Amino acid sequence: AGFAHVIEQLLLRPADLGPVARERAARVWSHTADDHTSLCTTVLPSDLDLAVWIGARHLQPPRLDAAALSLAQAGATAAWRSAAADPQRPLVGLVLGGSQAFDPEALEQIARLGSGDLDRLRAYLDAHYRPERAVIAITGDFDADAAMRAVHAELDGVTGTGDAAARVTPTPLVQSS
Repeated sequence: AGFAHVIEQLLLRPADLGPVARERAARVWSHTADDHTSLCTTVLPSDLDLAVWIGARHLQPPRLDAAALSLAQAGATAAWRSAAADPQRPLVGLVLGGSQAFDPEALEQIARLGSGDLDRLRAYLDAHYRPERAVIAITGDFDADAAMRAVHAELDGVTGTGDAAARVTPTPLVQSS
């Protein structure tokens, strides 16, 4: 569970995308379930291009070094504490199928990650977070032709690294002690 929070922070890129999203009143957020991670952007219909641009950034491999891991750990810890303090958390956990993400052990897992885990983290991201496994969903009141033009403008050059149908059996990256 803690590892999922760190991966979300690496992919969300709050330092890179946050200022742009805030300037245009977009909300960028994520949720990780047992078999997928949803990286979401909520914008006004007039800012559809921004949502597609942010989505395209999520498909790019994150910078992965000790400094990026440290920032992701700090962001993951803050996000975990914020979500865990939410009075609606029990309802969210029930709706999303459990509350394991808010297990206090997640904070310990986040803290235990170090630069020695970068190779395992890189291998996990390469196996599971690939462009060809992405699904893009756009909902709301928008012009469908404009949406398709924005998607093609941002994503036509994105290439995958393997078979989209390939299923990899997840292996735990952080083991309980």
